[in-house]
Amino acid sequence: MRVSDWNKIKEKLSELHDELEAKDLVEHLYEQRVFTDDDKERIMHEATRKDRAIKLLDILRNKELQEGDVYKVFLAQLRRTQPHLADMLKPPGTARRQKTAATESSKGRHVDYIQNMDTGQLCEFLAPLLKKNNIDEHVLKIFKQEEIDGRVFLTMDRSSMKEVFPDLKFGERVKILMERDEFIESAELLTGLQGNVVSIEPCQQEREYARRFDAQTGCTEKYKKGKILENLQTRPGNMIDPTHHCITLDGLDEDSALETIGWETMKFASACMNDRTNGTIHFGVYDGSDTNHSHGEVLGITLERKDCEDTIAKSIQNCFPSDQRSTASACIHPVKYVDVIDHKEICGYVLEIDVEPQERLVKDQAYFIKDQYIKPHQKGSEQQLFRLKSGTPDHESADGVYQFMHTKSKLDENRKEAERIYAAKTAQGMNMLQQLRMFLCDGDAQMGDIYPILVISPLDKSMSKQEIHARFSFIADIEWVCIFDFDPDGQKRGIYEYLTEERKMAFKLRLTDDFDQRECEMSRDDKLNDDLESSHLKPWIFCNGFEPLDKPGLGVLEWKRKRSEGFKEAVRYFSHLVPKDRAILVYLLLSKEYDVMLEAAEELIQRFQNQWMMLAESDSVAAHWKEQLFNRQVEDRVSLNTRCLTPVKWEEVNVCMKEITGPDDPLTKTECQLTTTTGRCTVLPKNMQNEMCDLEILSATACSEMETMDEEEKYKIQKEEEKHFYEGHPPSWVNFYSAHVLTRKIHDSILENVKDTLKGNVSDNENIGRVTLYHQPGSGGTTTAKRLLWDLKERYRCCILHKYSKESHKQIVSLWEYGEEKGNPVLVMIDNLEEDKLQTLVELLKVEASSHFQGFPGVLCVLLICHRQTCLPANRERMMFMLTQELSAEEKNWFQLKYSELTESFKKQKGPNPKNLLSLNIMKENFSQTYIENTVKEIILSMRSLQEKSLLKYVALLNAYDHRYRGVPVPCFDLLMSERKRITGQQWEKCLSAPLRMLITSTKDQPKSLRVINPLLCKWILTILMKGDGQTLSDVMLEFLYSEFCKWRSDVAGRNLFNILRDIMKLREPTASGKPSTFSRLIQELYDSKDVDSAAEILKKTFEKTSDIFIAQQIARLFIVCENWDQAIKYASVATDKQPNNSYLWDTHGQIYKVRLSKLFETGLATDSEDTKRLMKEAVECAYEGTKRFITVQQLSSLETTTDRNAAGYFGQVDICSSLLDTLSLIPDFKNKANLRMFLQGESPTPTELCLVTEEQHLWLQSLQKNVFTTLRKLDDEADKYKLEGNGAQSRNYFFFQRRNIDRLRQTVSRYFGDEDAPTLSGAEKLTPDKRRRQVTNFGVYSLRHLLQLLKEENSRDILLTICRLTHMNLSNPLPFDCRIAIGSALALLHVAQSESDLPSFAVLLEASSRLYDVNNEDKYIDLEPYLFLLLLHWPTPNRKRHQLAKPVKLAEALSKWKDAYERKYPRQQRSPHGTERPFFFLTKKEGIESVVHVYQLRNYNKASRNYKLQRLLNIRENQDLLQRFEGLLSGNGWNVSVRWETEGGNKLPAFTIPLHTRESRQSLRNKHVSFVIGFGWSGPKACDVQTDSGNRGAVTPAQNLEPQQHVMSTVRCVQPALHTDVGHLIDIKNKLRQIQQLKHIPRNQLHPQQLSLMRQEATLLYQKDSLLGQRREEYMGFV
Repeated sequence: MRVSDWNKIKEKLSELHDELEAKDLVEHLYEQRVFTDDDKERIMHEATRKDRAIKLLDILRNKELQEGDVYKVFLAQLRRTQPHLADMLKPPGTARRQKTAATESSKGRHVDYIQNMDTGQLCEFLAPLLKKNNIDEHVLKIFKQEEIDGRVFLTMDRSSMKEVFPDLKFGERVKILMERDEFIESAELLTGLQGNVVSIEPCQQEREYARRFDAQTGCTEKYKKGKILENLQTRPGNMIDPTHHCITLDGLDEDSALETIGWETMKFASACMNDRTNGTIHFGVYDGSDTNHSHGEVLGITLERKDCEDTIAKSIQNCFPSDQRSTASACIHPVKYVDVIDHKEICGYVLEIDVEPQERLVKDQAYFIKDQYIKPHQKGSEQQLFRLKSGTPDHESADGVYQFMHTKSKLDENRKEAERIYAAKTAQGMNMLQQLRMFLCDGDAQMGDIYPILVISPLDKSMSKQEIHARFSFIADIEWVCIFDFDPDGQKRGIYEYLTEERKMAFKLRLTDDFDQRECEMSRDDKLNDDLESSHLKPWIFCNGFEPLDKPGLGVLEWKRKRSEGFKEAVRYFSHLVPKDRAILVYLLLSKEYDVMLEAAEELIQRFQNQWMMLAESDSVAAHWKEQLFNRQVEDRVSLNTRCLTPVKWEEVNVCMKEITGPDDPLTKTECQLTTTTGRCTVLPKNMQNEMCDLEILSATACSEMETMDEEEKYKIQKEEEKHFYEGHPPSWVNFYSAHVLTRKIHDSILENVKDTLKGNVSDNENIGRVTLYHQPGSGGTTTAKRLLWDLKERYRCCILHKYSKESHKQIVSLWEYGEEKGNPVLVMIDNLEEDKLQTLVELLKVEASSHFQGFPGVLCVLLICHRQTCLPANRERMMFMLTQELSAEEKNWFQLKYSELTESFKKQKGPNPKNLLSLNIMKENFSQTYIENTVKEIILSMRSLQEKSLLKYVALLNAYDHRYRGVPVPCFDLLMSERKRITGQQWEKCLSAPLRMLITSTKDQPKSLRVINPLLCKWILTILMKGDGQTLSDVMLEFLYSEFCKWRSDVAGRNLFNILRDIMKLREPTASGKPSTFSRLIQELYDSKDVDSAAEILKKTFEKTSDIFIAQQIARLFIVCENWDQAIKYASVATDKQPNNSYLWDTHGQIYKVRLSKLFETGLATDSEDTKRLMKEAVECAYEGTKRFITVQQLSSLETTTDRNAAGYFGQVDICSSLLDTLSLIPDFKNKANLRMFLQGESPTPTELCLVTEEQHLWLQSLQKNVFTTLRKLDDEADKYKLEGNGAQSRNYFFFQRRNIDRLRQTVSRYFGDEDAPTLSGAEKLTPDKRRRQVTNFGVYSLRHLLQLLKEENSRDILLTICRLTHMNLSNPLPFDCRIAIGSALALLHVAQSESDLPSFAVLLEASSRLYDVNNEDKYIDLEPYLFLLLLHWPTPNRKRHQLAKPVKLAEALSKWKDAYERKYPRQQRSPHGTERPFFFLTKKEGIESVVHVYQLRNYNKASRNYKLQRLLNIRENQDLLQRFEGLLSGNGWNVSVRWETEGGNKLPAFTIPLHTRESRQSLRNKHVSFVIGFGWSGPKACDVQTDSGNRGAVTPAQNLEPQQHVMSTVRCVQPALHTDVGHLIDIKNKLRQIQQLKHIPRNQLHPQQLSLMRQEATLLYQKDSLLGQRREEYMGFV
């Protein structure tokens, strides 16, 4: 190739590499002998299109032809296939002449012209050319038979011509190709049949598309000045497509311009009428081509529009004969004005007139006109007949008139035939509404499970708000996945403004910058998921700027540089979110200003191939869009013509969309009314209601609109809702309004408790109330809860937490405070929310409430919490209610009567057959399993489709074992049901059989989901289908997991499915005891049926698919129970490696060693002495490794910010140490517990059985006692906080903190670290201090909490006196333990002491508390007891003046340290600084130790509930008389009082503050001196019962007539601590069984009676051993 030619290519090399299609070029260049076979093979073997283009050009550069020009050959073929690329190849460094440019552009447009032809149009084009070359027209039949259209014709060469037309001569075949090529190369006008002209003019300027013939000019119909009108050509002989005639009017004055408009219009119109062809004349468009302007260039005119219209009307009257004027008026359409804009401003218009000579109007007529501006008898004043010649009207000569008069009948026939063909094509095609339905509904009436995405262009600036509102209401009717908006001004005068301001809709507003990873500090996916998935609002994405954020709209080039990356990431995100082949992309072209959107279109269309459509109100708006997508090879012509719906009338689109989405629910049209404290209602604005998208808000006047309906409409709605409900769907509010719902027997008691809580009956400083309803699946728990909301809606604001997000708590608060500063509480129903989300919600609500109430009493909301559980809790606390699958006699009777009522309606043909209402029948039959089984079996037998049975089986499987009973997303079964879609042509979910629809239903939420209509059916559906297929439960689950449609997918449907699968594998249901089951429902069932291998395979397969580390945790747990230690450690390590900061995963890791150690203990019971060394080595290793992991659990737990922190680490550490001690006790030397204790304290040598233990482990064993005691103290602290925070039975720690579990741990430790002798006071003074401590340890007391718990024992006084006196004997040289227990036991004795002699010396306690404070060391454990004891006992009071109290300086220091220690110990409390803790000690007016009283001792405490109000107790007269009052200054905020202590010398110290227990609400007391009592809790002293002065006690309540509990015990009895002795018993059993085995080798006649008696006990001993070991297994497995 010549260097000059290569330079032409080189200048555009990058564009050619990106866009060149090599395939057609290679074939052509090969036929022209430019390329060889090797060249062709080298090019086509390249992997990508771009690589093939690069290789082609590289080879072409070095090619030469002996005869001919390589470049010309290349360029000629390029013009045929990609004319826009050929246009780019201009000589470098020089400007093309206009004529050359016109020629090159013309060639490209000729190619485009042929390429767009269908087969019929191509034959019409070729007919005159064949006639010209004397080729038989029979050839055209072959074109039709072989379906050769313009696109195929362009690719044909000599070989393909020979193959298709073997009967043609060589010359004839070549002539056809030559005519094609000459047409392409020609830049001149081609004249076709009947004088019509194909006008193909040059164009290097921007293109514009002329208004479609006979189309109205909407606000989007505008021309840009200087652009070239593109579609001004007409095919030869085509009478329907209009011919175009352009006139500029340049240089004419106004009168001359109007005359020209009148006469030229008449000439053109009469010519069209004579030629029987449609046409359009354009005034203001250039009509020629020169160096200044091109043909078709938009210039515009500025004449007065009314003058133009008057001129046309006048010209018709003056130019046409009187008998033809009406015909002319009918053929000449009204004037159209198309605005011309220059730099976005209107600068004029193009005047366009359409002429449509319908055959019925012009038949048999010749239309002569005369020039109205020429006077009569002057030359040219006679009538003339005009015809179109080369697209221009020209008058005929006499001969021409004569010929026309003889041929006009033929023209009439041609016109009639053309109209017939056009009408037939129009009738065959779908109208716009049908096309919309096809795209959105597969031609059905309603939308299926599709995911629509809206893409909006900028609006035309001339469109008014009224027009926007009238045209685009349909956008609000569709739930879009997201909206891409390319209008930077959309928030102030666009679609966004209309939807948010007029329709009051709410969206999550985002920019493409938010998706650009370059703009993010965190990873892109984390940011997107956290941002978009944290809210249920639909995202509205401004893709080209947002003016309020100073993000202006950009041009194409700048947009590609700055915003295209963010846009691509947004598209990527949402394309992954939408299920495959379920999207529909809807483009709205609302103006011609969519250049940026056009650049972005390819990315969207490629992501959603064959899933898009475009709407525009005119062809001219859409033409550039279609042309560019075609030229860029984004879509082909057929697809563009199918998917681009133009022109559309937006009003019709509104109607069509309303038909598709269904009419508005008449019950949702009314405003949402909210109650207020005044009794009146206030309206919640629609936009606020939409912003609270997590809540379903129940209006106070719900269903009131039904009162105004006519009876027929009301009856219809009620019957439909009744049928829907009794089929098994959740109840609607219409069901409650219409009395379709049974009021359950439990309803009234729940209602009273809810009302009581709403009135503020909650604990002190609690602002969130809770009422819990536990219900078995299908028992009607959700319906019962909704009934409570319905009954209370007129008094309280009620809502349902429809969806949970991070914004849910804020939405509840917004509902509470709307219209009122502090209104009545909101009643919030929460149905089966996950445990962790519920705890988070409650915690966040508490923080919000604390911020709003600022310590004042009040309730922000009451949570009505519904928990669906198979096993209901056995321990029923207050505010907990149970609903079972059992009806009372009255309830059964109600359903029987309802069934009879429906039967009568059915007989009158006024309702459904009640036999088909499954949920109603289940209740009528009182949950009869026999009825359910028989009904399900009957329905399944009537099903014929195997695919439907498989679908039903999988849905029932997932529903049966999903604790939350969620629907399974429809798209997940697309592959399974693909055959149904192929047969019906519709989405398969619309074509389900009637039997299947009786058993499953579709949810309304997106994504649409399938669910068994009643949870009670799931088990029987699964059982019957499994039996029919000969499968087990594990077979079905594995079949599902290995199926093609259970592959991981990132879309929303796939995520939901795998969320269900995860929960099926992980979530464990609580048992009746409150302890969670060992495994999830599915795995537990497989384990119980001994199908353990399948259970493991199912878990592993799910883990493989989901990579969920918590499933790896479940695998580890399964292997723990199965004692497969290596596999358990493997999967536990996988989990902790991937998430090392999760305390629950480390707990599972620790449980492996704990359970393994317990198994070693069982092994040790049967192990010979020679194996003991190895067993003990392994036991110590397990305990050592397990302890490290449990300590890790404690450390990670302490960092958690939730209220329900993981307490398992504390239990695990004590448990594993306890198990180790049990195992060590198997060593013969340690049969005496004293020896074991001395070894652990380093006071005795190491026995030979422990010789294999490492030095590090040996040191750890010697620190065991100290570490266990510290852990028990921490456990006590956690238990105190758990009780204070009241997390309830749904808490993870509910089972842990049950008293029996903590007591078991304390007693176990006491057994080993306590004394071997029973505690006694007899001779206690002679014992060593250490032995006395061990005897106290026997009681399992290490803290004040333990001592107070002893009050629940029958002999509590004897126990406490023993502990108190033993520890007081050690106070002469005490350890901190002695001081703590001495003071704690004395305080506990206050409850049960019979006389003052029972109580210790107050002076001794004062000294002990001071010593304890002085030696307090917070190195590893923050101990609050020293602060409590010091300040409680040393606080200066009038009745303590004679005692030696600590100096005020020391007390002030302790008070400050106490506050600091508490905040460090409980950092989470700083989020709610006012807290909910009640003080439990108070100061009294009595002397000595009796100057302290515990809250349990206050009068009437035993009548108070768990949620008692402290103030009510303090108001009782006896308590008022008992408690010491203090004086201080109340702060201005009502939160603190200032107190001043006085020294012994009578000097008052600087004031300090102590907080109030509850904030003082009486403004009159602020900044005044008040009196109060002081209470002490773990957080410090609190001022309570604030009054104006010491003499004014306010309202005093008399005590109820109840006698205090009497304790009549005159002496101190020796008491034996209740300790577990199962280990010693097991060791005795082990020794006896070993003796029995030895005796079996001795003849029975040689055995003495005692030995024979022992042998007879073998069965009993084995039973006892199994029972004890079983009890141990149950205990340690309960914590796994």
